[in-house]
Amino acid sequence: MNTMRSNSLLLVLAIVVALSAGGCATFGENSGIGGWAALVEGFEDGEFEGALDSFDEFARARLAEASLAEGEQFATHYWLARVRGLQARFDDARTHRTEAAETLVRGRGTPPGMIAARLNALAHLANADGEYAEAEGYLLRAVDLISDPVGGFERLVKAVSLGILSGNMAMHGEYYRARELAAEASRLAPEDAIVEGSLDLLMSEIILREGRKATRNDHASVEMHRRVEPGALLRRSWIAGECELDLGAARLTGATETNPPCVRQERALACLRRLADRRSFLLVEPLVALGACRYNTADFAASWAAYQEAQELTEAAFGCGARTWLAIETRVALLAFEMGRKEEARRRMEMACGLSRRRMSPGSALLADVLRSDSMLSQWEGRIDRSVELAKECSPVAVGVGGLMGREAITWMRWLAEDLRRRGRAAEALALTAEALGMLKALRGEPAPEVETCVLDLRGRLLTELGRPEEAGRVAARRSEVHNGMETLGLPIPSCD
Repeated sequence: MNTMRSNSLLLVLAIVVALSAGGCATFGENSGIGGWAALVEGFEDGEFEGALDSFDEFARARLAEASLAEGEQFATHYWLARVRGLQARFDDARTHRTEAAETLVRGRGTPPGMIAARLNALAHLANADGEYAEAEGYLLRAVDLISDPVGGFERLVKAVSLGILSGNMAMHGEYYRARELAAEASRLAPEDAIVEGSLDLLMSEIILREGRKATRNDHASVEMHRRVEPGALLRRSWIAGECELDLGAARLTGATETNPPCVRQERALACLRRLADRRSFLLVEPLVALGACRYNTADFAASWAAYQEAQELTEAAFGCGARTWLAIETRVALLAFEMGRKEEARRRMEMACGLSRRRMSPGSALLADVLRSDSMLSQWEGRIDRSVELAKECSPVAVGVGGLMGREAITWMRWLAEDLRRRGRAAEALALTAEALGMLKALRGEPAPEVETCVLDLRGRLLTELGRPEEAGRVAARRSEVHNGMETLGLPIPSCD
């Protein structure tokens, strides 16, 4: 389920460096609009509620100024892209990212390190909106600009670029490349506890992603926080370091442990409650992490409370249908079903899917995540045909993203095939396993033998049930090959339960 990653400290550095160094964040005086600086300062602390009308007015006025410096043009487009993404106005967000990037092309005399820092900030925004190819284009351009970094600033900026790129490669399932990039980032990074802590978490994430097995109730996907504003616009907590390190650890434990105790999620939330306003949007991320953790421990009431507070804060800031609101709504829909509130579950899911289809492009990874949640709910409701239809719609996007998202999509296809078999629809189930095997061939990233062996196991049983022993034998032979390869690599053989 959907895309930001646990290297958000690097994203913090990307944003803070890009919008602070060189005086770029202190605009108001030159533009004659002193309120702009105060407004975005509040945004950095998560104080969006009631401020967007003023923001739109200030932004229009700034862009109309012919004398606005290129750095200030970049900052204006950056904030417009960021807010529009949070509002789920994705076309507008993409337009402003493009405009911001063009200011870097037009810029004269801007040091390469500063241009690279701003490209990192744009990559953060593109990633948050599920535009991974765009983000990676910005990052590769940044790395190329400072291929031989001079001084501590350029070394830091390049470490940030490589760290974010490493996170993307891990998301795509390209683990070897992710490790290489993370190691290079570590060599470049200055000796700083925050940077080192971020890179340590990044390496932990790569390891966890590579070895993780998808489960049916994988409610707290490692991709979830892609849809939530990473909490690191916090200058206060970023300076102290403690909240961001807690948040990074909370994301990893909440998304990868089967039965986490939620201690780190509680600690991260408590840290932010001390530093941020009680209505700050910055509280949303730890609340979502806590809600996911409580779900995994079957404490549904506590999960519901955390998700509801997060959604209320999101709606107050950006309205119903905002990017994070949609992400939470799909989780709350699944949670409502688990709590026996089946009509509410369906109503919430229909709202989330309807708004997502209107606001997201058909090939969006964020839309694919919503549709897979609806496929899951439909299967729980016994609507197997609808579940299969939705799974087929979202799977190509998931496979294109690759990595964990792709593996989860293929695993879900196998579970649906198993459901069809139990309903006496073996021929349809067999066809679904063929699709799953085709998806495995197209999966981006390193091979997923633990997924393939379970698809082959089911396919072999189906062929036997359908009286096709020769084909079943060929499938068994292929499964043996996969097992042998896994044993050679020291990988455990899954039970396929």
